[in-house]
Amino acid sequence: MGLFDLAGRAIGGAVGFTASVAKDAYDATVENKIQQETQDSFRSAESYISQIRMKTIERGNNLKRQTIENLYQTGLKKAMNTITRIIGLSSIRSITRNLFFDYIKGENGFNDLQKYVDEVYCKYLDRQDLSYIQKSQKFRNLNAIYKAEEKQWVKDIHNIITEYLKGNDPVGHIDEDIIGIELYLIDIAYLFLLLGKITSDENYNELFTAVCKYCYKNTYMLNSLQEKEYGVFDINIGDKLLDDGSTYASMAKNAIEEARIHLSDNESGFFEGIKKYLRQAALDNSSVNLWHYAMLTPFDQRAFDLAVQNRNFFTSSLSDDFEVILAEIYVKNKLGGSELVLQNIDTIMNSAATKNPNFARGICSFLAWMECYDLEYEVLKQTVAKKIQLSEEMQKRLAFLAEGGKAVSIKIYNPGNDSSFCFDTHSLEWRKEEFEMLIHKLQASKSNLKYALVLKGWHKPFSIQYGKKFTIEALEREFDNLVSDFEGEVVLEKKSAYALNVNNMSYDSAYIFRFTSERNRGVNVLFECEKFGRNLQLNILVTFMPDNDMDYDDMLRYILSAKDSIYVKSFLESILQAIDASLNNRPASIYD
Repeated sequence: MGLFDLAGRAIGGAVGFTASVAKDAYDATVENKIQQETQDSFRSAESYISQIRMKTIERGNNLKRQTIENLYQTGLKKAMNTITRIIGLSSIRSITRNLFFDYIKGENGFNDLQKYVDEVYCKYLDRQDLSYIQKSQKFRNLNAIYKAEEKQWVKDIHNIITEYLKGNDPVGHIDEDIIGIELYLIDIAYLFLLLGKITSDENYNELFTAVCKYCYKNTYMLNSLQEKEYGVFDINIGDKLLDDGSTYASMAKNAIEEARIHLSDNESGFFEGIKKYLRQAALDNSSVNLWHYAMLTPFDQRAFDLAVQNRNFFTSSLSDDFEVILAEIYVKNKLGGSELVLQNIDTIMNSAATKNPNFARGICSFLAWMECYDLEYEVLKQTVAKKIQLSEEMQKRLAFLAEGGKAVSIKIYNPGNDSSFCFDTHSLEWRKEEFEMLIHKLQASKSNLKYALVLKGWHKPFSIQYGKKFTIEALEREFDNLVSDFEGEVVLEKKSAYALNVNNMSYDSAYIFRFTSERNRGVNVLFECEKFGRNLQLNILVTFMPDNDMDYDDMLRYILSAKDSIYVKSFLESILQAIDASLNNRPASIYD
């Protein structure tokens, strides 16, 4: 075997050995690799599954947290909304309203009203099973939600108050037709207490106090219209020219319209409109504006209606302001008398809130002042029918009107400060019943009779014989002699005189004989004459005018006595004798 053969075999064997070893090594590597890759795959799968699991848990947690936050936010909004809008529920608002009016009348303290607001606040925000406040303090994410919603809550309350002050109804009062802001102001007072609770800002307490002061002043029924006593009123609107040529009434109209527009101003965030315009001046100006147009001649219905709206806006809630009711009665009576007013008796009764004895009394007193006795009687009867307690004064009025007082149309005049001798000739035809009625009316209005009632009268010619001359100087001398004969029981004065009820009955120069004795108290005899050809036209009136200190019972007694007094008849004869003496004429009799 050659060298090359040996070498070849050696090389061939080596190659075979190497190939076998290599095969075995390859198989182990692949197996290890597969095992390694398998392990890596398992680890990778486990890692991937772990990541998916973690992400799933995280997404689940996030979803859970988001759900919790959404539920928290939704519940928080609902709770805050409920606390705010609870005032729109009539059953709940009545509690606030009663507490509020008790507070401004001094029947409870501020703490009672504040306590109620605190209770409502805690009931919905800090209740154990819905503890929104405690949860916000415990969890940062919930605290952020709480702060954001609280900020929006304050903003929403501001918007509600602003709409209230404009006369709008953002919370939807149930089954109520609001015509003014009175009811809204009670709700606003509640909301200011709530804002103070939310923000701890003292400015809201100041605003609450301003609303309370205004509502307290608004509890008085009248402003420009003032009742002196039952059946006696004054209307004082100060309607005089001002320095700029305008009137107080026109100034009041401008002021009340400006107040109505700017009452809701809130540039500062603390309702400066309330501080500037929700004041006594709003009540006074609305009343002046109302009565100016009620009394204006000729009457302007459109302007009056606007004045009514402005008055109601600042004073009312569900029905007309009481002064508006009286102003409308005044207008109807001025335009068409008590019959026109009587057509609206049901409306008047409903509007006058007769469940309140003060309102019932006020409207009856006003009707008495306007001499609408049929209406006064009807209101009094309906007040009794509704089982409302009448004051003693109203009971007496009802009894008086029931006896027929409403049936007799007897007018009481006001002569003012006229220095003339004023008289009423209606009383010439009166019987005892009419005089009693007059006394009843004077008593009801607690007024005095400031003019004379004519009890008897003569208007006839007195002939002057030929050759006789009449002079007023001669007659005056005889009158002086006549008075001196009575030694102070009769005094004489000369003055102008006129009838209050008759346009063309007036005397520039009349002689008034006043009786001063106790038996003839209040008696006056008016004498006036005018020469016409051969006649003297005589005008003689027997009248009665009470002394200032004469009571009502004495007045009636002296009137009835004077009608048939023998002393008065005798004095009339004495006057004719004085005329005759001044003419040196024949004796005459008043009965000729």
